[in-house]
Amino acid sequence: MQKYLLFAVAGITLLASHASAYIAVTARRLTLPEVMLEFPHIAAMRIDRLDLDQGALLLKRTDTLQGKPPDTVRHLISLDGKTPDRLRGLKLGDTLVVFMGSPDNRSLVLCNGGWYLTRPEQNWERLTGFRDEFPTMFGEGPRDLAAAVKTLTLGGSITTRIKPTEGAKEPSVTVRYDAQFPHRRLPMPLPKTDAPTLIGALSDKDPIVRLAAAYTLAQHPAGADGVKALTAALKDNDRFVCMLAAYALSLHGDAAKAALPQLADALKDRDYDHDFRPHRGAEAAEAILKLDPNGPHARAAIDLLLSNRMLNDDRIDSEGTRAAAARALGRTGKAAAPALDDLRKRMKSDKLAEVRVASAEAILLIAPTDTDRADALATFKKELDNPLPGIRIQTLRAIAASKSKPLADAAKKLTQDPTPEVKTAATQTLTALQ
Repeated sequence: MQKYLLFAVAGITLLASHASAYIAVTARRLTLPEVMLEFPHIAAMRIDRLDLDQGALLLKRTDTLQGKPPDTVRHLISLDGKTPDRLRGLKLGDTLVVFMGSPDNRSLVLCNGGWYLTRPEQNWERLTGFRDEFPTMFGEGPRDLAAAVKTLTLGGSITTRIKPTEGAKEPSVTVRYDAQFPHRRLPMPLPKTDAPTLIGALSDKDPIVRLAAAYTLAQHPAGADGVKALTAALKDNDRFVCMLAAYALSLHGDAAKAALPQLADALKDRDYDHDFRPHRGAEAAEAILKLDPNGPHARAAIDLLLSNRMLNDDRIDSEGTRAAAARALGRTGKAAAPALDDLRKRMKSDKLAEVRVASAEAILLIAPTDTDRADALATFKKELDNPLPGIRIQTLRAIAASKSKPLADAAKKLTQDPTPEVKTAATQTLTALQ
């Protein structure tokens, strides 16, 4: 094996790469579900052969977490002809999580030595550098990451510890990621406290504290001062704080209508690093449609959700954006009636099952015609047989949310599904339909 590795390392030439959509920005502005959207194939892999002197690993897949990853992968982990000290602790049998198949053919890896990127080099993957800020997005180890990815792939939610700042010695903050809201980072709510304390926390220097304050204010009456503070938070430098401020305002009814001009201003992009996907604006759009569906800003809100960067974004690795836009439109109900034609097209012809199901659900929640209803039910019925458990779960949840009682018998069959999570979702769907 060692001779083979020596020969292979000596004969390799470099390949060019280009930037990817999600991980081109700092991980402090990313969620784990967003990273999963960039890489269609994810696997837990075991180090099966190892030569640290030559910086070569042979990885063998032990668990498929998403897509169709290969059985084996070979990594060259030397930089400037030397294996980095931080990777010299790797040993046979170690678990790594490997994200593969990005638009530029790079891979992202978490091992016990940290996060690193690779690019293809003939039949190998060459280490190109470390992403030391990634623990600010997910701060636990490879086995924890494998379990988290599997849960999110099945449509669930996970909690994880993250490092609040790059280089922090210990992870000390807990956040939640939800497959249904892949672009949100949800904090643990602050302990029960009075509104003035929460309002003050919205100005804290720590973005995690501001995030928790916005999330907590979404759960409780905020009053005029709280609405004012949440309105100011729409301009926060942290994209997640902006998004949760808009979400919180959407829940405060007439009291939040004073924020409509600022919500309309939040529809606009700021800069690439902040709005590499316009989900900050999309949260504002959803809030506008809930607070003032017939008002002067409603059309601009719908136009953003229908734009070629949201529902009609057909660029590579934008599937999650289309599904998120469809769900947002559905949550606004009849206010999104002008979006029905676009949703019909997505329901019938989008290449991704998740988008087709989300669009069908949105149509049923907005204002379906008899034809729409029949088409949506047909979409659901077809995707209940999808080979991907995550799609079956999403379809079951869409059936429950849209109260699609004609599909009760089809849902009942999935209470015998071989995937436990699908069985649970089917049981919950039947309860909701009853």
